[in-house]
Amino acid sequence: VEPMTSPNSSIRDGDSNRAFEPNEELGDFRLLQLLGHGAFSRVYLATQKSLANRVVVLKITSLPMGESQKLAKLQHSNIVPLYSTQNVEGFFILCMPFLGSI
Repeated sequence: VEPMTSPNSSIRDGDSNRAFEPNEELGDFRLLQLLGHGAFSRVYLATQKSLANRVVVLKITSLPMGESQKLAKLQHSNIVPLYSTQNVEGFFILCMPFLGSI
């Protein structure tokens, strides 16, 4: 079992991924809060500036994993769709709808 990392530590040793602060901007997004993190990525609640400041969920990693290609092929009512993928400042971003309430 791998120990949990703190939200401010690197996701993996030697990894360039980092925790972002609330209100920090990354590309087209303004990050609102950290929702969770795992061994390879962090998930944030954010707003998408170019599209009416809609609320979205971003999965951010510094490692390309091919996950977006797999998600794009899936269509099911229990699978959250993928809005877009972006590579910004060396980070791979998966943008998905936020299905909760604020």
